[in-house]
Amino acid sequence: MMTSDLFGELRNRRWVRSLTMLVCLLSCLPGCSRQFWRRQADMDSYDVIEERQCDDRWYLPRINIEPDPRSRFYDPYALDKGPLPPDDPAAHEYMHHVSTWIPGYKSWHEFGQAFSVENPQWYDSFEMVPVKHVYREYAASGADESGTIHLASYTDDATAEDGTGEPAEDGENADASTGAGDDDAEEGEIDGINPENVYVRPEIQNMTLQQAIELSQIHSRDYQTQIENVFLDALDLTLDRFQFDVRYLPLPGIGLDHSMDGNGQNSGLGMNAVGGIRQALPAGGEWAVQLANNTLWLFSGDNQTSTSSLLSYSIVQPLMQGAGRKVVLASLTQQERNLLYGVRLLARFRQTFFNGVVSSYLGLLQTRQGIINTQNNITQTETQLERSRVLESMLPPDVSEPLDVLPEGVVIPPELAPKVSYNDVSGLLRISRTITDAEIGQLRLLSDDAAFQKAINDIIDNLNAVTNTLTIVQLETQLANSRNGLLSAEVGYQNALDSYKLQLGLPPDMVLTLDESFLAPFQLIDNRLFALERDVNDFVMVSGALDETDPSLANLRDVSQRLRDLITQVKEEGMDLVLRDKQRFLQVQDHILADKDPEDKARLLFDLDRDQRILTSTQQDLEEIERVWQLLDEHLADDMLPQNQRQVEARVIADLREDLLKVTQNLQVILVGIRVEMIELNPFDMDLEEAIEYAIENRLDLMNARAAVMDARRAVEVAANQLEAVLDVVVEGDIGTPAGTRPFDFRAMRSTFRTGLQFTTPVNQISQRNAYRASLIAYQRARRAYMLAEDSVKIQVRADWRQLKVQKKNFELRRRAIRSSAIQYDITAGEVLAQAQGGGQGGGQQNLGLNLLNALNNLLESQNAFIGIWVNYERNRLNFYQDIGMMEIDSQGVWDDAYYQNWLRTGTPVISTTSTPSTPQGARRVLPNDLHGRENENADDRQPPVERSGIVLASRQTEQRKTEIAPQGLEENRQPVGDRSGLGGAGGAVRPSARMDVP
Repeated sequence: MMTSDLFGELRNRRWVRSLTMLVCLLSCLPGCSRQFWRRQADMDSYDVIEERQCDDRWYLPRINIEPDPRSRFYDPYALDKGPLPPDDPAAHEYMHHVSTWIPGYKSWHEFGQAFSVENPQWYDSFEMVPVKHVYREYAASGADESGTIHLASYTDDATAEDGTGEPAEDGENADASTGAGDDDAEEGEIDGINPENVYVRPEIQNMTLQQAIELSQIHSRDYQTQIENVFLDALDLTLDRFQFDVRYLPLPGIGLDHSMDGNGQNSGLGMNAVGGIRQALPAGGEWAVQLANNTLWLFSGDNQTSTSSLLSYSIVQPLMQGAGRKVVLASLTQQERNLLYGVRLLARFRQTFFNGVVSSYLGLLQTRQGIINTQNNITQTETQLERSRVLESMLPPDVSEPLDVLPEGVVIPPELAPKVSYNDVSGLLRISRTITDAEIGQLRLLSDDAAFQKAINDIIDNLNAVTNTLTIVQLETQLANSRNGLLSAEVGYQNALDSYKLQLGLPPDMVLTLDESFLAPFQLIDNRLFALERDVNDFVMVSGALDETDPSLANLRDVSQRLRDLITQVKEEGMDLVLRDKQRFLQVQDHILADKDPEDKARLLFDLDRDQRILTSTQQDLEEIERVWQLLDEHLADDMLPQNQRQVEARVIADLREDLLKVTQNLQVILVGIRVEMIELNPFDMDLEEAIEYAIENRLDLMNARAAVMDARRAVEVAANQLEAVLDVVVEGDIGTPAGTRPFDFRAMRSTFRTGLQFTTPVNQISQRNAYRASLIAYQRARRAYMLAEDSVKIQVRADWRQLKVQKKNFELRRRAIRSSAIQYDITAGEVLAQAQGGGQGGGQQNLGLNLLNALNNLLESQNAFIGIWVNYERNRLNFYQDIGMMEIDSQGVWDDAYYQNWLRTGTPVISTTSTPSTPQGARRVLPNDLHGRENENADDRQPPVERSGIVLASRQTEQRKTEIAPQGLEENRQPVGDRSGLGGAGGAVRPSARMDVP
């Protein structure tokens, strides 16, 4: 009988049709989908992890391994059937052609090709800025069946394809892409930049500590890896638990065999079905039940059917080796404990992770403050260098040359008037030493008169005649070294900033700056005082413009009024600034004094008394300056003021300027004293023995180390059991059916029953012996390892505790050093100023220059050391609480400490006594997404991002970009990414609550 006739006959038989339906049904069950098994693994793993959340000390707000949708490594496509990632073109060839004669798999790209390895929308929450001279390149996207990869363009709100396969010109709008609307830019340029050389980067300006912590929670690869490690431990545990569930026997299934003789007359169809279950028991026993059926249909002769079944069962119970719960449950017990260890390690990692993010952030701010201090030091050095040059050369602030008459039509421009003047009476042309080359060039263009040009040339020659004494050389050397040091510091800061980006999980080419509000209290000398000092110094150019021999009354009155404005500015901006800070200090003075030990308290009272004397003296000096100016103004009101009196008033103006400069310097000293006392360390007051005791009981890694000793001891018992003989009780049997047409007609007469003991003598146990002896050694090692771990914890805590005490004392010493350095600089600058007023020079002046150099260096070193000690103290405080295990991290990844909770709540770091920290906030639980309620397994299982409380890192919201895959991909497998705007707390939604049914 031919095969076609055979199946035609089969279709005409009712019982065969039923069998055919059964076969079709079975053919649809080759296995559940990959999506189903992934969800099953997720739910089982989350369940066992949740069981470990039984203690607040290792409570995990987030246990979901799915990254935040805003993360760089979030996968926006379907997890189970996502598109292929970008590949290396040369290596990709081997996927389609394994060798020259073996073709590869043809359907690699049935799900499409992704354009990028990272999430293409991760930067949607950031401001985007163009960067010049960098080519924006997006990698290959697709490959055809031959394996050739085609480049594809990535499009977003700023780019669009023009139909040629190449990106259109970037621009903020349609007009900008063609250059329309910008008269100054060339056609096709944006803000004067060729779009072909523009790369758009994400930007964060003034990143706060809150933003840094939040970004680290979203983008840190290390954090994600730690969460996945816990999940992998949970997967191992679910497998060990499954070993004690009722399980299917290996290789259950159904087989169909068709047989036919050579002439086609005798043919038949046979089916062999085997199925069964078994279960391992906690005491070591195991039972199993198996049903086997064999059915044969003959399609010749009488078309007979023959079927028979056999039901088998067995029970095996070890009595010696492999018996007992301590041995049988050893692996499951270890996996249960391993998951607990993993949860604790993740909780411990969250502490060290917060510590690392904050410590690095503070370190960057410390480096930044050092740069600011160096910049201020360079400004002060430049000022003192200019003073020293004038003093050492004994040259007046300006140079004059005779000029009979100013060329006809020449008028000194207003912008040159402060530095250039001509006296008609004396016939002198005066030029200030501060004039620049550009201003000299502007002056030369006023006239081609030979006498005018000769006077200018003679003045320039005199200006260049400056004697470089040892003091000037030393200051110049110091200035050059400071500038070189500043450049190195700035490079180091940028390198450290790039490393910090990597620590947060951000790309190093991201544009990032830090919020520097933390540094405000460490700005001991307000920039307004520096500006006042510069204004007073620059006033010398105004007063120097006066004719020393015969100053005109109009010029005197003009300079006097400018001096009056400067005095008012010093009083209203400088003195009022100091008085306001003084008032703020008085409000917290009692609190500051109460926190000092007797020695520091006595020192502070002495310094406060000295500050008050300096302040009172400075106020009196300023009042005297105002009084003298009033007399000056009254004298200048006389229109008939004689020449000799005008000369006296000119000298009075010069003296008032020098007195005013001294006042500004005194205000700086007073302000340093006030502000340095208002900076406080975060409180720390814990007994050393109490801290050690707490650490021994609460350090999570130490708990794991303690438990590891028990693991090693349990392993000894398991190894010892392998030395015993094998003695098993075996009970087994089977029940069969007679041959015929009734597959479930089991008969007692066709059954068998067997029972007995199986014994194996432990003769050759060398391997087991060695394993047992090794387990004893491992146990002793574990004991010693725990002792070492406990001693190491004690050493860490003791070292941290001592260091905190030392740093607290050093901090007070640095206060005194800054005060002393500020006073030293003020005294030295005053002596230099006195020398300038007295016209002194020589060796004594060179000593003053050296003293001035030392004062500048001491002030810079003291300022850098002061913030350095504060940062190191805070880092050590973080280490201390981390080392004793007293660092509870909330759901936002922040230490539940009043200082940091207040910093993140208000956005203002409190390092002074002017405000009170807030109460720590509570934790918020974040658990995995709900994986239930999906009817279609092949539908997109990626959840759109939910709205979360938190900060927004961008000042604008970008339009949603397209996430494309190559044309070869199936349309139904392209997964939408959804909106990624905003940046809030890391986490997910609701934990799965029930197991899915098998489809």
